[in-house]
Amino acid sequence: MENNFEFKEVNSKYIISDQDYQREVEPPRVARMLSKFNPNIVNEPKLSFRDGRYYVFDGQQTITLLKARNGGKDLPILCKVFYGLTKIDEAELFEQQRGDDARPVPTNMKARSRFNRGVERETNAVRLSESIGFTVDFSKGGQIRNHIKAVSTLLKIYDKLGPTEYVNALSIIKAAWDGSTDSLRREILDAVAIFCKNYAGQYDRAMLIRKLKGVSAIEIIRDGNLSRASGSRKYAQQIVNIYNKNMKNRLDDVR
Repeated sequence: MENNFEFKEVNSKYIISDQDYQREVEPPRVARMLSKFNPNIVNEPKLSFRDGRYYVFDGQQTITLLKARNGGKDLPILCKVFYGLTKIDEAELFEQQRGDDARPVPTNMKARSRFNRGVERETNAVRLSESIGFTVDFSKGGQIRNHIKAVSTLLKIYDKLGPTEYVNALSIIKAAWDGSTDSLRREILDAVAIFCKNYAGQYDRAMLIRKLKGVSAIEIIRDGNLSRASGSRKYAQQIVNIYNKNMKNRLDDVR
């Protein structure tokens, strides 16, 4: 990746935000930035000149801010314009950026960018989730049935379990609660992953699903919150307790 760039003025009307990797503009944040605007510390937006167009990969909020200060009208903006970058280069630089008042890119936005440029880890995690009937949702919106928004947790589970056990864990969640929003919260995803990893080969999968169907996901979370155990183990222990009820061959407590 070459550092071939120059500083030049570009009219904001010619600057494009590539939504395959770029985050959405956040009006409340822009409003906060407007209230404390200092022209002496504004960084130049970073653009990539590709295929005859200017794509912003760092500084989208700044461009929005400057337009807002100009009555919502387009205006010339001094930018740092890079040449010779590919779309993948732009996405990588976007993921690394600390522009727009030094705020790092949120995990879900970074994951979306990595998925859209075909990084194996994110691509596999998303595709395997989709094969079960889930949608990996990178947006900030409200909870939706069958949409997994705990993207960071999902990727950690994929790393911890590997593809085969990852599919098994998500399939258990899908079969037990049919994509309810509570069942796709971080606590449940982590708990089922811990259960599957710790007790592989020791439990009856069909029995586990049947028993989990009789308990709501939110009940598991609430009971876990009352536990003195630390981290996600307290939620995994609730699943063990549910499985062990009326069983002769009981599983050991989570360690």
